Amino acid sequence: MARSTGIWSQLITFEPNKMEPWVAFRAALGMALAVGIGFMMNSPAVGLSIAIGALNVCYSDKSDAYIDRAKRMIAASVLSAVFVFLAAWSANEPVLVFVLLTCIAFFSGMLVVLDTVIADLSVICLATFLIFSAQALDAGSALHLSLFAFIGGLLQAVIGIGLWPWRRYRPARRALSAFFQDIARLTSTSGTAEQAPQATHLSIEAQNALKDLAGDSRADARRYRSLLAQAERLRLTILSLLRLRKRLSREIDQHFSVSLLDDILKSTAKVLDSVGEVIQTSQSIGVAPPIIVQIENQITQIKNQRSENESAFLNAVLNDLTYQMDMLAGQLRAVADLSLRTTAVGIQKAEQIEASKPIKMRFRGSLATLRANLTFKSPGFRHAVRLSLCIAIGEILSKSLNLHRAYWVPMTIAIVLKPDYAATFNRGMLRVLGTLAGLVIATVLFHIFPETQTAEFILIVLFTFLMRWVGSANYGIFAMCVGALVVVLIALTGVSPKEVIWARGLNTFMGGAIALIVYLLWPTSEKLQLSEVIARMLETYLEYFKAVVAVIKGHSGYSDQDMDRIRQTSRVARTSFQAASGRYTLERGANFEDLKVISAITVASNRFAHSMMSMEAGSSQRLSDNQKEAFKEFAAQIEKTVTLLVECLRGKDIPQNEFPDVRQAYVKLVESREKEGEQFSVIFEEADRMANSLITLTEHVRKRLVENKINNRKEVPV
Repeated sequence: MARSTGIWSQLITFEPNKMEPWVAFRAALGMALAVGIGFMMNSPAVGLSIAIGALNVCYSDKSDAYIDRAKRMIAASVLSAVFVFLAAWSANEPVLVFVLLTCIAFFSGMLVVLDTVIADLSVICLATFLIFSAQALDAGSALHLSLFAFIGGLLQAVIGIGLWPWRRYRPARRALSAFFQDIARLTSTSGTAEQAPQATHLSIEAQNALKDLAGDSRADARRYRSLLAQAERLRLTILSLLRLRKRLSREIDQHFSVSLLDDILKSTAKVLDSVGEVIQTSQSIGVAPPIIVQIENQITQIKNQRSENESAFLNAVLNDLTYQMDMLAGQLRAVADLSLRTTAVGIQKAEQIEASKPIKMRFRGSLATLRANLTFKSPGFRHAVRLSLCIAIGEILSKSLNLHRAYWVPMTIAIVLKPDYAATFNRGMLRVLGTLAGLVIATVLFHIFPETQTAEFILIVLFTFLMRWVGSANYGIFAMCVGALVVVLIALTGVSPKEVIWARGLNTFMGGAIALIVYLLWPTSEKLQLSEVIARMLETYLEYFKAVVAVIKGHSGYSDQDMDRIRQTSRVARTSFQAASGRYTLERGANFEDLKVISAITVASNRFAHSMMSMEAGSSQRLSDNQKEAFKEFAAQIEKTVTLLVECLRGKDIPQNEFPDVRQAYVKLVESREKEGEQFSVIFEEADRMANSLITLTEHVRKRLVENKINNRKEVPV
């Protein structure tokens, strides 16, 4: 019942947080200019071609980073023009069209393993090919048509890039920045056990501000959610240090560690203020790294000045103190790195580092990811085969029945069919119902308003605005606006609206029915609990980590082919987890806490995988015998932690004290460096990120499992 309830609730879900009026305004402006150019040239057909180019590209317009939006919209403009030319030029050869269509559908389906935005763009390209393959043109005419579509797309891209007064993540950045700066002030305060923990108010504000990003898969959203998780951990660490300072002061009023701890806390405040400023302004100021080095030196000083004659009580306090300070240093390095990656400079630097690696070792290497997923074990591959098969069936059936505007059948299939059952069911139902509602509205409007260019112009602008504004909150409304918009656009060329309305309704219904029937015959339902999917992913990461460790230690029995195979296995496991988590949220109805846990696990596991690949890329770095011994111990602790996590996810009750101290293992590894600056080498730097991400992952998984046990829940993310 939980699954059915989750699916049906999606049909009536309205998400106002997804409504972006500026994006809708830009889309409507682009369409207005496109149609206006056609009117000025006294050629509705030209205006329609430019408008279709603008319409294709407006789907790629979002309120995200300027550079990402520019790349995406320009790419959409070029691809739209290419597919217009390819479709119109090949339309004289039905067999060629069929082969190209099937291949494009398969490739479009495979792209879901890379990114949802890229996959959506590929669906638009597929729909464009279907529309323009309906009319055969010679090469010259096809080229002119594609140029008009390119002009429309480029016009929309210029509007999307030029009119950028509002940023999606500004409220989240503001709340997150305030939270970090409040934690900075926490370092110089002291509370009592009777008071609520300091920084509670802004912690709640930050949680609320980032609540809407829980299901956002974009890189920026993932970084902000990770920063919030690290901020909460920093807050707890600082509160622990403040309590330990009180205990030290009560024991020995002038103990050397108290003054050093005060200096560390002051430096920590500077780092956190700097991080808050970077998040708020998206500008790199470069303050944090040198201060963190200073903090590490002060921590080392406390360790070195400890006396063997300390009392048992004092020794215990100092042990806790050094442990918490090591945690603090690791967390500060993590937030400094994450905050830098929210800036243009940091993003560019990260891209340069990623590009410098061999293609097969890149975390988001597109070709490597696609190659790894060319197996029926991959949900992306199964979706690609299913999509190309459905498109082929729709194309053959619509042509055999000699339907008017037959391309609407396979186009509906391309838009409706998704990798998961819930999205396919929802889109199929909403697409059919929304399209029929849109056709009814278009029919009524054509009876009310006179068929003049002015009326058509107003309706095109209005439906485009509503499609990109209110349509973002519910797919049924989106389909309704698209249905009405298509009728008005085609009416520009002199085609009777009544003819278009009936053809559109019948073909949309048929396409939606085919997609749903094929999915019911060949479903990709989430048979495994998500905890098992995560466990399998961690097992592949563990195998990969062991191979990387063997390479670093210099006595690897792994060939290049072995490493490629292990890397591909981990990529398939990662994309399977991403697909499974997406299906879970739709099919079983996830609440905010579920999304928060899934998001935290995704971010932490991705950072862990990043670290492994970077370690492998830097494995040529030579370690001394002393360093190899320390690295061996660090690797053993990592392996044990991952192994225990897998056992926990599979239902074994493992006490907290059985989990090894990964942070302490990292500290020993750093202490093994033989010269200044070695801590910044690839292996030491990635070991830090690995330790931090694994600690975060362990905390979230164990916390969720404890909650499940208390509440006796079975169908939960983990």
